[in-house]
Order: sequence, then C-alpha cells, then structure tokens
Amino acid sequence: MEIDYKDASMLGGYISDRGKIEPRRRTGTCARHQRALAVAIKRARHLALLPFAPEHIYRMGDVTAINYPGTKVEPEPGAEKPEVAELKETETTEAKYGTEEAETPE
Repeated sequence: MEIDYKDASMLGGYISDRGKIEPRRRTGTCARHQRALAVAIKRARHLALLPFAPEHIYRMGDVTAINYPGTKVEPEPGAEKPEVAELKETETTEAKYGTEEAETPE
C-alpha cells in the first residue's frame, strides 16, 4: 500500500477522534511506515485536505461573535434578542474604601 498525502480518506483512519495521529502500537505499522504516515498527515493538514482540529469542536454550537469597533453585526431574521443583565452598583467606591487619600511615606 502506497502512503499518499492526497488520499484523505485513508489518512483519516490513522487520526483519532480528538484529531491526533494514532500511535504505532494502535495502528500496528512499523516505524518506517509510521513516520511516512505522520509526514503525509502533516502535509495533508498543511494543504487543508485534513483538519487540524477535530470535527466535534466545529459542531459544539453557536459562539457569539466578537463585535470589534467599527463593525456592525446584523441579527438573523426571526432570532430572539438575548437578555442583557443590568449592572447595579451595590456600594459606591467612597462608601467601600472611604474618601481619605493614601498617606505617602516621607
């Protein structure tokens, strides 16, 4: 069997569900072929034929986008607005720490 970096389906069998290259003791390959497999998998990842991260990370759900200054994110039609918690100040800074200024040692 020829190890080819373009054969993503064959190389996918040597990658764990966590996205790591399976060890030699699990795959049963000799040292020479294990090195060739590792090189082929790394080359396929570099060329985006195989993912670096496992698939379950992509399927975990919605992640709120970061709103950078100057960008506007449009909500999806029919999507509910998330509730925004109001911040309430329980104590003022003066009541908590006092109004005295710190003494400077001379």
